[in-house]
Amino acid sequence: NGRLRDRHPLRRPHHPWRNQRSCNNIQTGSLNAAVQAGPYIGLHVGYGWADANSTGTLGAPFAAAPGVSVGPLPKGWLGGMQVGNNWVIQQYLLGLEIDLGYLGIGGSTVAGTNAASVDYSWYSVIAGRFGVTFDNALLYAKGGLALARIENTAGAIGAPTDFTSTSGWRTGYAIGGGLEYALSRQWSMKGEYLYMDFDSNNSTNLDGDTFRHSNAIHTAKLGLNYRFGGMGGFPISAKY
Repeated sequence: NGRLRDRHPLRRPHHPWRNQRSCNNIQTGSLNAAVQAGPYIGLHVGYGWADANSTGTLGAPFAAAPGVSVGPLPKGWLGGMQVGNNWVIQQYLLGLEIDLGYLGIGGSTVAGTNAASVDYSWYSVIAGRFGVTFDNALLYAKGGLALARIENTAGAIGAPTDFTSTSGWRTGYAIGGGLEYALSRQWSMKGEYLYMDFDSNNSTNLDGDTFRHSNAIHTAKLGLNYRFGGMGGFPISAKY
C-alpha cells in the first residue's frame, strides 16, 4: 500500500526550494520596480545645440532697418548632476527630478556688417516625470521649469555704439523624455532628450536702438543614477 501511495499519479513531490523562491520574489519585487522607486542621485553628460536669434526691433540696429535677424549656430558639450524621487503604482511611475549643470554651448556669426553671439552657461531644470515600466526598463516623459544663464550680444561691426549686450538668468519651460534601464537594484542608466525654451528678452544699445533676443536649447544626454530606496514604494510581483 505504501508503494502504491508513492506512485499515485495525482500525488506531487514536495519541493521546499520552490516555495522559498516564491516567497523571495514576493518580498523583493521585480528588479525594475525596485530600482525605479525611491530617492536617487546621479550624473549626466551630453551634447546640446540651440536656436538663437537677435532681431533689430527699433531704430537702425544692425546698420539697417528694423526686422533684420542674425542667428548664430551655438553648440557644445554639457554636464551635471540630477537628484529626484520616484513613486511607482503598479507599472506606472510618477517622479520629481532636479537637474543642475553647466552648458558649454555658444557660438557667433557675421552676416555682412552685422554680428551676433550667444553663450549659455549654468542651468537647472525642475521637472515632473511620468512613465511606464516594462521588464527592466522605464519609458518616460518629462516637463517643468527651466533656468539658464544666457548672454546675448549683437550689433553692427565697426560701430561700437551700435553693439548691445545682455546677460543674466532666464526662465522658461522644459519638455522631453527618455528611456531608463535598471542595471541592478541600485544602479540604472538613461538616455534623455530635453528641449528648453526661454522665449525672448530685449536690450538697447548706446544709440537707443533696440533688439529682441530669442533662445531655445536642445539637449541629448546620457546619465547614471544610484537609488537609495525605501521611500517610493514599489509593486509586488510573484513568479512561480
